[in-house]
Formats: sequence, C-alpha cells, structure tokens
Amino acid sequence: MKAQKQEQASFEMVKPVVVAAVANLIMAAPSFAEAGKIFDFNLTLPIMASEFLLLMVFLEKTWFTPVGKVLDERDGLIRDKLGSVKDNTGDVEKLASEAAEILKKARSETTAMINEKKSAKQSELDAMYNAAKGKVTAEVDAAIAVLDKESATVLKNLDAQVDKISAEVLKRVLPAGVKI
Repeated sequence: MKAQKQEQASFEMVKPVVVAAVANLIMAAPSFAEAGKIFDFNLTLPIMASEFLLLMVFLEKTWFTPVGKVLDERDGLIRDKLGSVKDNTGDVEKLASEAAEILKKARSETTAMINEKKSAKQSELDAMYNAAKGKVTAEVDAAIAVLDKESATVLKNLDAQVDKISAEVLKRVLPAGVKI
C-alpha cells in the first residue's frame, strides 16, 4: 500500500516533465521553421521556460527539500549540543572550585596531622634523650667517683713508693755517713 502510494506520487512528479519534453520535441522540430530563419519564436520559448520551471519544481521537491531537512536537523542537533556544553561550563567551574576547596582542606588537615605527629614524636624523643642523658650522666659520675677513689689509692701507694724510692736513691747516691 505504501509502495503503491509512493509509486503514484513519483509518477505524478514525472508526468509533467515527460509531457513537456514530448511537447518540446513536437514544437521544436525543424520542419516547422520557415526557410532562412535561424530562430523560430513560436511556442519554443514558453515551452523551454515551462520545462525549466518544471525542472526547478521537480528538483526542489525531490532533492533540495530532503537535503535541506537533513542539514536543518544536523544544524539543530549541533546547536543543542553547543548549548548544553555552554550550560555545563558553569557546572564545570563550580565543580573545579569545589575540588580546589576540598584540596585546600585536605592539605590543611594533612599538614595539621603531620605537625601533630611531629610534635608527639619530638616530645617522645626528647623524653628518651633526657632519660638516656640522665643514665649516661649517672654512669659517668659513678665512673668518675670510682676513678677518683682509685686515683686516691694509687696516689697514696705512689707517695709511699716515692718515699721508698727516694730513700733508696739517696742511699745509693750519698755517701754512707750522711743523714738527711
């Protein structure tokens, strides 16, 4: 049914063109021209003009209108897409500003957390350092006390040995009858 309607519509379009072409052939035949005339302006000019007009109408209906519709649809689609992209520009800027704020907040939180951990670790290290320093200081003080006792003992022993050695040296160096 649809194919039959389409066939009938195309026949209706072609029919005027065929009629015009047949009429043109009949009217433009050289047998009708008078002898010695180059141009015969009987019905040839109006027939050619009508053929031209019929060709224009035919092309307009079968070619230019469908192509124009396709071009208009594409133009509308492109304009819609461009419009939606322009509308999205504000959303993109809004999302970009939100992302920048989130980044700034995350950086500040991270910096605060790092500083907190640093200060906690530093106080822990200071406590460990002070404990180790106190321990080392106590060990050094104990070692110094032990060394002082040992040096006092060694000095006493040394004084006694110095007295013995000096008496011995004097005995050997001085003649036997001298007393000091």
